[in-house]
Amino acid sequence: MSDITTMPFTYAIVHDGTRCLIFKKKKHGHFFQRQAVNPKADLHGGGKYCFPGGSQTEANPIIGARREFREETGIVVPTDVIRE
Repeated sequence: MSDITTMPFTYAIVHDGTRCLIFKKKKHGHFFQRQAVNPKADLHGGGKYCFPGGSQTEANPIIGARREFREETGIVVPTDVIRE
């Protein structure tokens, strides 16, 4: 038996058919727009590009991706533009 615990993650990929929106994580503080919990802390993956996302706590990954996008960008994605 393994002691490894897995956790599902979800990501929001936003595109217009030809271009894709990605973010560059800050190296310290908080990844995107919100205030830092510890402004001097090094962030995992800091300085690298990524899609907005994180741990999936909802049963539906689309709801989780929509929540993560709102948390990390402040933008609410309308449900009529979401595709699986």
